[in-house]
Amino acid sequence: MSFFAEISFAAWMSLAALALVVIISCLNEDLNVGFLSIALAIVVGGIWVNLNAARVMNAFPLGLFMILAGVTFLFGLASTNGTMEKVAAHALRACGGQPAWLPLITYLLVTFLTTIGPGNIAATALVAPVAMAIAARVGLSAFLMTLLVVGAANGAAFSPFTPRASSPTA
Repeated sequence: MSFFAEISFAAWMSLAALALVVIISCLNEDLNVGFLSIALAIVVGGIWVNLNAARVMNAFPLGLFMILAGVTFLFGLASTNGTMEKVAAHALRACGGQPAWLPLITYLLVTFLTTIGPGNIAATALVAPVAMAIAARVGLSAFLMTLLVVGAANGAAFSPFTPRASSPTA
């Protein structure tokens, strides 16, 4: 039996809905893709999985959404009032004008933030805008700085000092 024959029809409809959202988001930038995605999730869940809208919405990761919305709001304010540029300037000053030290300073900052508690996703969301400001200011590759931030956050998530969520069996 082939791999594609083992995938359920509901999974195919979910992929079709995702492709539809991506196509619509490319054609209409004014549309809120999040609301469209939630609506299509309710449609796919209701028609092909026999779930009501309340059960589909209960599966929505509200905690993660609140973290991301809060961090986005925080950094919107921080970039508006100039805090991002000040943090980038302090990072440059901390490395004594040697741009080669910036990746190490960024790595240590991300590792520290991940280890003290917010987790790798929140630490990435917190440091990524600062790292992009630093990269733009010094002329470093934004892609490599992104890899550095994500790698540091994920690496620090495996630290024995990082707080873990309690497991249901513990």
